[in-house]
Amino acid sequence: MINESILVLYKHRQLGWRFNLYLVEKSEEDNTLRILGPPGQEFISRKDFSADERNLLRLMEETSDKALMKKYSKEKVVVDFLKNLKEETLEKFIRPAIEIFAVLIIESAKKTGISLYLREDMKRTILFPEQQIHILPENTQCLFNFVRDEAGLRYFISLTNGSTEVSLKDKPDIIIANKPAIIVSDNMLHIVNDIESKRLIPFFTKDFITVPAAMEQKYMQDFVLKTFLQYRTKMQGIEVFHTNPEKQAVLSLEEDFNNRLHLSLVFVYGNNPINPGSKKTMIAWLEETNPFQINYYERDLKWEKVHVDYLQATGLKLEGDNRLYEARKENPLGLIEWINSHQQVLEHFVFQQNTDKIYYTKEFEVRSVVNDTIDWFDVNIEVLVGDYVIPFIRFRKHILTGVKEYVLPDHSIFVLPEEWFEKYQELFLHGEKEGDSIRLKKMHFSLVDKLFKEKEDENPEWKKRPLEASIPSNLVPILRPYQKEGFYWLLYLYHNNFGGCLADDMGLGKTLQTIALLNFIYANAGKKKLVHPGEQLSLFDDDSPSQLSASLIVVPTSLLHNWQNEIRRFAPNLKVYLYAGNM
Repeated sequence: MINESILVLYKHRQLGWRFNLYLVEKSEEDNTLRILGPPGQEFISRKDFSADERNLLRLMEETSDKALMKKYSKEKVVVDFLKNLKEETLEKFIRPAIEIFAVLIIESAKKTGISLYLREDMKRTILFPEQQIHILPENTQCLFNFVRDEAGLRYFISLTNGSTEVSLKDKPDIIIANKPAIIVSDNMLHIVNDIESKRLIPFFTKDFITVPAAMEQKYMQDFVLKTFLQYRTKMQGIEVFHTNPEKQAVLSLEEDFNNRLHLSLVFVYGNNPINPGSKKTMIAWLEETNPFQINYYERDLKWEKVHVDYLQATGLKLEGDNRLYEARKENPLGLIEWINSHQQVLEHFVFQQNTDKIYYTKEFEVRSVVNDTIDWFDVNIEVLVGDYVIPFIRFRKHILTGVKEYVLPDHSIFVLPEEWFEKYQELFLHGEKEGDSIRLKKMHFSLVDKLFKEKEDENPEWKKRPLEASIPSNLVPILRPYQKEGFYWLLYLYHNNFGGCLADDMGLGKTLQTIALLNFIYANAGKKKLVHPGEQLSLFDDDSPSQLSASLIVVPTSLLHNWQNEIRRFAPNLKVYLYAGNM
């Protein structure tokens, strides 16, 4: 006699088909098994009682009467639990739970290789070889067969496992679970993919089901077409055509229930829009011809994913199945800015608007020119919005008051970019309107610098700085580094018609820096322009002396002679007239 553990399928009088684990004694003479009872602790503790077997035992304990009572009843005694169990609780909660664990138990049994037997009579303790059930290693496939001929429309279901066809008719079939379908047929246990057992029951007694002639049209639309989309099918007398419709990715600008702007994404195959979150992978429709014709196509899920990923990579955030939002929630019109600046992205989509307001959703261009005069800058900025050229001064009120929507002549709305409100606010605060231009005093040259800092190909005259070689040669070895820097700064201000102030401490050489500047100015008086980095004087530049006005130096009386002596020492070529009045 050999002791081993086996898996037993039995029918509980109230809870339906379940599994249990038993220790049995096997007869070597006739291969019968005698049930000894559930494995005791001594057997479970044995080294040859595997982890998979322990897992089987745990799974079955999850659906024991006691475990189900604790989860689905307030009763304290199993007898009372079964006595007072309501049919609704059984069908809605307990049977689905048992069926879920049935799948897990079967999959675990496949791993262990444990034997499965059918025990129909719980009073009998002897199991015979013909009661053994073989668990098929692979799941069984379901095939719906539809036939339409002179006799009408009919269908039947066939099962296949590998290359073997499984017949359902006239077999003592056992339904262990409804979804997924788990049945026993010819002592073979089948897990049937993607179908409920209740759909198989009619074919336990029938070869096929015939559809009344008057119901054919409705049956084709309501049952055959839906079955074609859900299950494997075989058609006879019904034509099936695979189509390859044109596909487009469509983005619609819309508002949600909270009036937030978003882009709604759908994929259109032919004339059929598909939501990206749809579970359908195949679309089919019926042509009412004779014979009936089913047309279908499969979604290009890879193509769809590329488009969704492309949009998310540009900064849009996907919410729900197909709503795309601009990530910055604090900017309600940020999506319009995104659209304006991502025209190359939108080339891959069909774009449309479904909003009450019509927004301008194309590219725009900003052109700016700064004219440098003696006392001010004339800033000319214009914005090209479609066919319209708009002087930037017209956005002054919007930028100063924070209004982002500007109504164009065609009544569409141009949304001012978020960055404009920070970049140009000071320009409008300090600038004065002069026609379509903005006039800005020279003291605000840093604002003008902002307008040009992103234009690497432009280098306006007022931004250029003279070469270090501009220092008079006799002063090069004398001036200290910080004094040279002061000289460069003064020369820069002079060249751009700016005023300036040297505010160094006493004794740091302000006098010397000023003399160096005056020396340079009068020494180069005949040149039309100063030399800048990367530039050379033309052969045709006029180098003749010019009549420059005198420079006025105002100093305390006590410093008159010091200044006069310093000029004679460091710039002897300069003519000096001393005027000292009486106070």
